[in-house]
Amino acid sequence: MPYKLENLIQCLNATQQFTSARVDREPIFGDVLHKLKAISESLNSRRLAIQIFGRFPLIAQGFYHSLGQSQAIQQAYQLEISEFSTISQSPPQRSSPKLTLTANAETGQKESHYELLPNQSILIGRDFQKLSQDLRSQNAQIIALPSYIRVSSVHAHIQAVANPGASVTRWQIWDFGTNGTYINGQKIKGCQALNSGDKITLAHSTASNKAPEFVFQSATSANENGEVQQSMGEVVCLVVAPQQLLTADEAKFVDIVSKSDVEAFLLIVDTSGLTEQFVQKVDADLKNLYNQLQTQYPVLAESMLLMHLELHPFYQGGSQATVQPATQRGLKLIYGSLIELASSRNEILAERVAKEVTVQITRIEQFLEQQEALLDSNILRTQSLLKNKTLIDWEKHLQKSFSRVNEEKGDLFSAVNNELRRSSSDFSSPIVAGSLMQKIKSSIDEFYPTVTKDKNQVCIQLRTRNNLEIHAFLLQFCKDQIAVWVKEEWNRISTLYGGGLDSLIQNSYATLNCLPSLALSNSFSHPVSQIDIQRSLQVSFVDVEASMSFHDGSTDSLGNVLRIGMQGAVVAGMAALGDPRVVIKAASLAASLASLVGSTLSRSQLQNLRLEQSVINLKQNLYNSYQAIARHTLDRVLQDVSIALAFEEKKFRKSLELIEGQLSAHLIDLKNVWEGYGLQKNSLVQDRNALQQIRYLIKSVS
Repeated sequence: MPYKLENLIQCLNATQQFTSARVDREPIFGDVLHKLKAISESLNSRRLAIQIFGRFPLIAQGFYHSLGQSQAIQQAYQLEISEFSTISQSPPQRSSPKLTLTANAETGQKESHYELLPNQSILIGRDFQKLSQDLRSQNAQIIALPSYIRVSSVHAHIQAVANPGASVTRWQIWDFGTNGTYINGQKIKGCQALNSGDKITLAHSTASNKAPEFVFQSATSANENGEVQQSMGEVVCLVVAPQQLLTADEAKFVDIVSKSDVEAFLLIVDTSGLTEQFVQKVDADLKNLYNQLQTQYPVLAESMLLMHLELHPFYQGGSQATVQPATQRGLKLIYGSLIELASSRNEILAERVAKEVTVQITRIEQFLEQQEALLDSNILRTQSLLKNKTLIDWEKHLQKSFSRVNEEKGDLFSAVNNELRRSSSDFSSPIVAGSLMQKIKSSIDEFYPTVTKDKNQVCIQLRTRNNLEIHAFLLQFCKDQIAVWVKEEWNRISTLYGGGLDSLIQNSYATLNCLPSLALSNSFSHPVSQIDIQRSLQVSFVDVEASMSFHDGSTDSLGNVLRIGMQGAVVAGMAALGDPRVVIKAASLAASLASLVGSTLSRSQLQNLRLEQSVINLKQNLYNSYQAIARHTLDRVLQDVSIALAFEEKKFRKSLELIEGQLSAHLIDLKNVWEGYGLQKNSLVQDRNALQQIRYLIKSVS
């Protein structure tokens, strides 16, 4: 049963509404809508279309005017002369898709072109080394952009979409950048398909010296048969010259017509001005050509008419009064055939609407299949990147990872503080071998006395082996020893105590860099190589006397010497702060002096004893003073170490917050991606259902 035209026009309108509602989504909907509107406009007149082709415009126009002589033809048909050149053009050559990095004068970036190959993806980022180490870099073309500081180390990934049977490969881009990826100014979520002409900017919606811009150009291709598609009317006429009935281009045109859904094909030879003998030859050639075409194109031959006519009366400026009887008979035959065909124009138009709408529906369905394949591919890829775990699983895993990192951080800083207290206590203890106090005492013990006498006044002066100023020497000695200790201690904090700060940083990043779908930027930084303690070392201290004098009188007695010795022992015992060796040494001297009680000593012996005791007292006084100076300086430096530790802890905490922000933002993006997948899936299902309903309506109209 024939299609009912009015009902099919309703189907056409429904298809137009379907495509117009989606025209902003993809270019194909705009193209389909344009074709549907053209079909709709051609149906308004309810006339069939006659298209006239010819290499020579004069004879094509002659045949056009000859058909226009019939009022019935004009009422039933829409006549049109089409450009013959459009069917003889060479097919466009296929070009590969490419990605163009636009020039940027601020960064010195020159325009660069990258060819896209189906078996090779493109990985884009700022750090070439990290790009090379990325799992996605296998068989990938790497584009490193070190000049663009907002671009992430691994920022974006462009790859072909598996779509077997498609003539043109589609491409998609994945965003892994901290600052996002934008297509035509709009930030994408996860992954998005690319269309020819798309402008891709990384890290910002517009290009700048910090954000590069790429332009994506898809492949251009010839159609499947390497020919330019030509829209054909219901009736196609080819008007040729008699010298050669079919040139190569004209034969190619006939082949194209044979593959089109035409209702009738007319091949007209213009025999204007030819002799009778030549006309007879043309007639014979036409019969041979008919037989040839009938064999070659049996379906086309069923609606094919070959005829020679003298068209010169219908040339522009010609006289129709000179139309020959043979031409009149031929035109009458043509008119009759066309009018008979037009009597079925409603059925023909209905069939045409059904076919053309079905073709466009098929185009959309094929596109939707590609979109569904792309969507399924994206879903599988995302699942693969997430190692087939759900987002809830990853959220729980990250919570455990952060708890583990915070616990390790707490353990490390607790261990560092304990070790630092233990080490500083040992370093400042007078009874620990190799401590600062022991080194100060050893240095003072190496001082030697010089004795000068002026009349009855004896002066004792301690000196260094290099004859340096004692106060400056001991101060610098303390500072140097403390500086070396701090440097070694900070190195132990960085590498040893609690496993070391360096190890904490490396392990924390490794623990948190667990999302395979994110190239996590490492916001952690290693601790400072050394602490600035110069301010604490620049404190000024009062000079400590390294000399003493006494009166050398004849009244000195052994009792006075004993008194000086015992006083030295008491002072040493009180000031040594727990160093028993100092007390023992001073007391030993006093005991030695006491053993001399009752003995008879010469004046020189008494003087030597007094000198020896005075030197001991001088050294003990120096030790006591510089022990206090060393402790004070060490306390100030320990404050610097504590401040440095607090700074490192704060820096670690801030880095942890930045990484947590990255991961949280990425998880949100992934949630949006999954939601987007669901919306796309639902939209595709709705689209396919709507198209199936239109198809059903077309089939049901009969």
